[in-house]
Amino acid sequence: MSRTECNGRPEAQNLPLMEVDTIIVGNGPAAMILSYILHGHIPHYSANPPHPDPLLHAKLQDASPLLDLDVDTLTKHFAASRLSYSTQALPVNVLLDTLIRPSVDVEDAECTTNVEWRTVPEKAVSHLVIGNAPQAGGQWVDNPMPASWDIQTLSYAAMLSLPVYCYARHYHKVTGKELPAFTRPTRREITEYLREYPKAVGIDDVFRFHETVSDVSRTADGFYIASHNIRCKHLVLASGIFSEVIQPLPMLNPLVSLEPIPEIPLLVVGSGFSAADVIISAPNNQKILHVFKWDPENRPSPLRGCHQHAYPEYAGVYRLMRRAAVAATPTAKRPRNKRVTSSSFLESRSWDQVYEGQPNAEITAVEMNEDHATVTFRRPTGETFTRKVRGLVYAAGRRGTLNYLDHDLLSEVLGSNDGTETDPVISSQSLRGKAFENLEVARDVYIIGSLTGDSLIRFAYGGCVQTAGRLIGASTGESEGTRTPSGSVSSRPRTALPVMNGIDGHHIYPHEHPPTSLDKDNNHYSVSAAAEKVGLGHQSAHRRPHRIQTAAQETGAAGYYTLDTGDIDTIPSFITKITTDHPDLDCLINNAGVQRPLEINKLPAYEFLSKADQEININIRGPMHLALSLLEHFRTKPRAAIINVSSVLGFVPFSIINPVYNGTKAWINWAGYGDRIKVIEIAPPGVESDLHREREDPDDNKKSKNKSVLSMEEFMGEVTRKLEAGQEVISAGMGNELVDRWYTAYGEIYDKAARK
Repeated sequence: MSRTECNGRPEAQNLPLMEVDTIIVGNGPAAMILSYILHGHIPHYSANPPHPDPLLHAKLQDASPLLDLDVDTLTKHFAASRLSYSTQALPVNVLLDTLIRPSVDVEDAECTTNVEWRTVPEKAVSHLVIGNAPQAGGQWVDNPMPASWDIQTLSYAAMLSLPVYCYARHYHKVTGKELPAFTRPTRREITEYLREYPKAVGIDDVFRFHETVSDVSRTADGFYIASHNIRCKHLVLASGIFSEVIQPLPMLNPLVSLEPIPEIPLLVVGSGFSAADVIISAPNNQKILHVFKWDPENRPSPLRGCHQHAYPEYAGVYRLMRRAAVAATPTAKRPRNKRVTSSSFLESRSWDQVYEGQPNAEITAVEMNEDHATVTFRRPTGETFTRKVRGLVYAAGRRGTLNYLDHDLLSEVLGSNDGTETDPVISSQSLRGKAFENLEVARDVYIIGSLTGDSLIRFAYGGCVQTAGRLIGASTGESEGTRTPSGSVSSRPRTALPVMNGIDGHHIYPHEHPPTSLDKDNNHYSVSAAAEKVGLGHQSAHRRPHRIQTAAQETGAAGYYTLDTGDIDTIPSFITKITTDHPDLDCLINNAGVQRPLEINKLPAYEFLSKADQEININIRGPMHLALSLLEHFRTKPRAAIINVSSVLGFVPFSIINPVYNGTKAWINWAGYGDRIKVIEIAPPGVESDLHREREDPDDNKKSKNKSVLSMEEFMGEVTRKLEAGQEVISAGMGNELVDRWYTAYGEIYDKAARK
């Protein structure tokens, strides 16, 4: 029966009462994944071939099916793994992502997977999927901005695929051709794929399109959806965080009615992908006035992370924004940089003639004229200026809404039970804290998809599998799982924290970047483990608690502490606390290090100096203050040791684009703390890591591109052997020759000076 007529709600009372186990609100990709599982398609680990992470493979060999996994046990080694696991997504989402698509970040084997889907009809759970989108796909089928449907997606096809009927199969079905490697489909192509998916896998029987759910309330034994006269036992919220477009101020509304023409600038407001899509889609001769927020130190534009080779259009728009920001900076007394670049996008138009960027400008007034509007702006300096504009695209972001829940249920889900009015508008952070604890945000209410804070399709699988496990368990009575006192499925670690005795002064990632993963994190965990192996136990300190908690568990620490080594003023109190809590502390591992490309001719002075100061604070001042502050304590210990992780660049500074890093690592060589304190220096050569993330090619230190680079296993194998042999200056691989040649040339002079 079609319920399109129920959008107005008065007819709902005339519909026959329907009862179903589960209602899924929203018909996007996450809802489709969950529906596929609830149709009785159960995921199992497929060990042929084994997963490329041997430890994960060993843990999963006897884990079948994948519906009720101990996520903490399976993922606790991820931070120390040689593979690149996301540190931003929920652990359960990272786990299923790597099982569904092993090595997807370095390979593009579209339908190669370590998950086998087995059909078990008796596991099926009755459910309905209801969404207001006109077809399967949720917000993917909605395009509220005047942007082209033929702009490529950010993700590769493999990362956008749903179970069994992957995008490569759809592409072959439609075109009769094999999908080219590393294809970024257009939004139009993905929309068509999602529309076809439910029918292709046989789940279209439960989907309801173009219907609006409302007035959902809790009952004694479940929930009642008044808009559809449906009762259910379980409720899954999959409505996402992109359904509501943030609206402009009322004074800007008249601009929307003006049709853009090339001669008069189109006003575009926004600093993210939607604004960039509009700029990319505009005719080549369309003038654009772009107003955007610019705060790279605290809230950088998401476009910043787009590499110019993988995402030339987005990287190009970001460069236009950056040029405008430099030009608007009072200290930048030079004309706009007109340097020709290799970007085809930047060469596709005369950007100096058609684009004007105004960072952090505030709109203060709008005067409507016959064929245009005159808009008054105020710069952060207080200066005002006016521009003629015609047309407006307000792309300041989107939010989600839970306004389909009644007041009591909304308060229960959002955790605001103080009796005040609860705002149903939500962002990626609204339920993120709850999602880290569990996906059952209230009794029998689950969240999946972007409501968890993970908005990529590739990271939707974990929440769907975990939620399906709970729903199937409740339906069959086979498992009630592990519930917290509130009735929710706990996803927090349930193991006790082990114990050790030293301290690691860690790398602190600059605040201007989202900490997707930490430079040299793997080095840190591996060096910690190697130190433990040779009898140097340790405590661990780090800025990010969940990362260091994992490290502490992996290496057997007594506890962990959070410390920003670049925040010097906090170090004295930290030293007092750590030595009071652990008076037997006798080892410091200084692994602090951030490497940034800094080229004087390509950066304005203020930006170069700001980045250089951060690098010096993290690489020199932090380790120096930690070590010197611990000297008095260490001199009372018979076996005190300090391990400094430097770099071969401290011996031979051949990385020209990293002048500050070279100097900071050379500084590490000076350290000597008296006869009673042993100092060990580890000077890594090129080791596979994310250290080069800010370079034009962030993967130039991967074996696939540089055969001289060592894997983490190769590097730590050699370091561990040399630590066990008692060596005090340690390198590995090609670094051995560089360090040896330095000592051959300068070692005698250095030692003579050190003895004075």
